[in-house]
Amino acid sequence: IIFLYIYSRVNKESSDMGIVPLNMFRYAAIIRHIKRERYISMERLVKEVANDMALSGFEGGFSKRTLQRDLQKIRADLDLSINFSKLEGGYYIPNDEMQDGLLESLLEHINLLSALRTVENVSDFVFAEKREAQGMEWVYPLVRAIKSQRMVEFNYRKYTGGSGGRRKVEPYALKEFNGRWYLLSGEPGVPGGVKTWGLDRMTDLRVLDEKFRHLEEDSITREFRDCFGIYSDHDKEVEEVVLSFSPLGGHYNASRPLHESQEVLVDNDQEYRIRLRLKITWDFIIELLSQSDNMTVIAPQHLKDTLADVYRRALKRMGE
Repeated sequence: IIFLYIYSRVNKESSDMGIVPLNMFRYAAIIRHIKRERYISMERLVKEVANDMALSGFEGGFSKRTLQRDLQKIRADLDLSINFSKLEGGYYIPNDEMQDGLLESLLEHINLLSALRTVENVSDFVFAEKREAQGMEWVYPLVRAIKSQRMVEFNYRKYTGGSGGRRKVEPYALKEFNGRWYLLSGEPGVPGGVKTWGLDRMTDLRVLDEKFRHLEEDSITREFRDCFGIYSDHDKEVEEVVLSFSPLGGHYNASRPLHESQEVLVDNDQEYRIRLRLKITWDFIIELLSQSDNMTVIAPQHLKDTLADVYRRALKRMGE
């Protein structure tokens, strides 16, 4: 819930909502209705948002002036283009911004929190995963540093043991994977392209006055387009992977595809088979291991051999 954390730090508008700020609720409602009804008129948008607020127990209504103010904040703070078409007489979001993953995550969490807002003793029947998100205190300063193109430095602890020392980097973006957040950055004078740092392993982060030049637009997206997980692995080539699932495993996979390149080859009562084109990273191998009870690797052979070797070593450890 990275956006909610950021807005809890920068939000200056008071709210009685308790769980999610009132202005964030309005932003989500505005975006949702514009996505749902392309070229929605101002009058209809005001009416729909006001209805949403009333259904969720908010008082005070919603005016055209508030809408205009909220649209400015959405454009500035969420970096989302909401335009007005004079020809069609309504608001719309450009097609290339309609499928923004982080925006969808924001809307999903706000809708959930809003639905739970008025329910008493919700913890008796809604069970969230009990996992403390470490390193989230660095989200706000990192977002500010990224937007202002200012370098940062921090102490870093490696999982392999020992200290990673004091690092000075150019922050490019934040990336979430498996409930953890990572900083994607460049490190001046150190080759290897974009580097990944776990926020949970940072201490004493400082935003510096020193400026840096951003990468080309969409370069980070291109960097990770063919990857699964948090490492881009420059030395690896994109490969074709073919996986076969049992019907049960296929249902799970269909509801949560492994990668955007995923293509369904077979889907029947006996088998669910897919083809992907991506770099075979360790994160990808770990994901396949988690689904291996209902999955078989068809190709490539070296991926099949890698998983088999992991199984053999695991069996040996358990037999010791």
